[in-house]
Amino acid sequence: MWQKKGLVFVASAQKPWMESHAYVPTPWRKDSQTIRVYVSFLDRDGRGRVGFVDVDADRPEVVLEYSKNPVIDLGSTDSFYADGVSPSSIVEVDGKLFLFFMGWKRGKYPPYQISTGLAVSVDRGETFEVIKDKPVMPLTPEDPDLRSAAFVQHIHDHFYAWYVGGEGWEEINGKPVPKTNIRFMKSSNLLDWKNRGEDILKIDHSTIQGFARPWVYKKNNHWELWVGERSKQNTYRLVYFNSEDGLNWDGPNIPQGLEKSSSGWDSEMVAAPAVLEVNSHRILFYNGNQFGGTGFGVAEEVD
Repeated sequence: MWQKKGLVFVASAQKPWMESHAYVPTPWRKDSQTIRVYVSFLDRDGRGRVGFVDVDADRPEVVLEYSKNPVIDLGSTDSFYADGVSPSSIVEVDGKLFLFFMGWKRGKYPPYQISTGLAVSVDRGETFEVIKDKPVMPLTPEDPDLRSAAFVQHIHDHFYAWYVGGEGWEEINGKPVPKTNIRFMKSSNLLDWKNRGEDILKIDHSTIQGFARPWVYKKNNHWELWVGERSKQNTYRLVYFNSEDGLNWDGPNIPQGLEKSSSGWDSEMVAAPAVLEVNSHRILFYNGNQFGGTGFGVAEEVD
């Protein structure tokens, strides 16, 4: 069972590049006292840049500070992240932090394309440099518009990636909306990935539109895949799937205590879950209404 601890942070024009939103919370344990949560903030033109919010590890609803400058800014006008950058996962290797991110580029139809980029930090997450300024998971004929939201883990001598792939587009209330699925692939390094991963979740697109950023939690031989499930009504709920091998998943399961609230900042949707173990118990960061327009909050697992 989970217990919500409340809203943690919402952008309200603290900086010109932080006009609104704080979405896709991506936590990393900075030190024993601090959890750093990378998020994407929007400017007044709706363009996203990655910054962070530091919270107290013992009381994650308490904000210690937030970034005064983006750690990943927009790319050039012809780059794959010209119109937005959103974090998806962090991998720590040999003292360096590697941040996988979603790079957004707007168009007429489809209205946007999203591919996966990679940035590296050598100063413990204070700044990042985009590697090669090209996607490490570029769009392909197999994933022509969406290859995004990669959650990557380093397991033994390989890197495992669960990501969001497109299944085409559907018009809902006069607006094109992508149909998505979660796909899996692995690589011997951070830069070389297959053209398309294997679909791992079977969904009925007649009722479910798709999924957003997955988050995989592994302890001993048990795996959980947490994700925001998007309905045809364009709203999200949190679900998780269970697995014994990270490939075959049972679910969806509804986490008790993480349903939409009756009122307030997370009364319309709950999305973008990120699970972290802290001091022998688990906490979960997530977004609420308006895809992070009302900020992100935190919950903790209780007996």
